[in-house]
Amino acid sequence: AIFLERSRAYPLDIKFLVDSRRNIYVNMDRLMKELLPHSNRWKNFNISFGGGKTSVNRFFESLQKLGLDKIHLPSLESLSINIDFSLISWFSDRTLSLLRWSAPRLRSLQLEDFTVDLRNFNSITHMSLTIYSYDFPFDWIHGLESLPSLRHLDLSIRCAHSNASSTPKWTLSSKHRRS
Repeated sequence: AIFLERSRAYPLDIKFLVDSRRNIYVNMDRLMKELLPHSNRWKNFNISFGGGKTSVNRFFESLQKLGLDKIHLPSLESLSINIDFSLISWFSDRTLSLLRWSAPRLRSLQLEDFTVDLRNFNSITHMSLTIYSYDFPFDWIHGLESLPSLRHLDLSIRCAHSNASSTPKWTLSSKHRRS
């Protein structure tokens, strides 16, 4: 907490690595409680999950318990969420409700095997989406059409159960819209 006070009004870059160790959740709850009063200064938020579905569920349960699942982040410019494990049937409609942050300045969104509700992220200009799970909800990708500011999209599909020997990769740059 002393470092948060010393940083005064400067922007904060937050990086988490969440695994399945039991004691990490107690420390994460404490850390998130200390970060909450400074949420107006969060500039970059990066979280990587390892250790399985339990680590993801516990983290978002902790956010919900602390009231951090639906907060306003006026300075957030970059959000990165990475799932570092492969799990069959990981996706459900519930993943869209795990994180409902309001971030009017969000410009960059990086997701690896994770989805978010895009309705609160209309200012995204750059997006990177990597898909490893064959059960990814591909209909979610159609929601990208609702992002008026999106100019650059990197889409990688690397399904673990695929027989393909190479990874297809598409990049959409400078998407133009007509009024």
